Amino acid sequence: MHESIKLLIESFLDDMENILEGTVGVSQDVINESMKDLRQIFPLFLDRIFNNSSEIEELEKRTDDYSYLSSCCEYRDPDLDTKKDISLKKRKI
Repeated sequence: MHESIKLLIESFLDDMENILEGTVGVSQDVINESMKDLRQIFPLFLDRIFNNSSEIEELEKRTDDYSYLSSCCEYRDPDLDTKKDISLKKRKI
């Protein structure tokens, strides 16, 4: 499974490089440097994910926390008497 994901990402990076090459105003030097960086980063990222399942669980927990943080509630400003949407903020004690 890991190999198929790596191949999928390589295919994605190839497609991305082709799109960038067809974009007007993007120099070949910028494309080459960006793709070089991405091709170095993705394998490290994948290795870290596949070798550290506890980190995946922590990442999933953070994603759940983010969903909580991004939920909104209705707030009425007593001074202005208008309704505003504000994000709930989770505080760690």
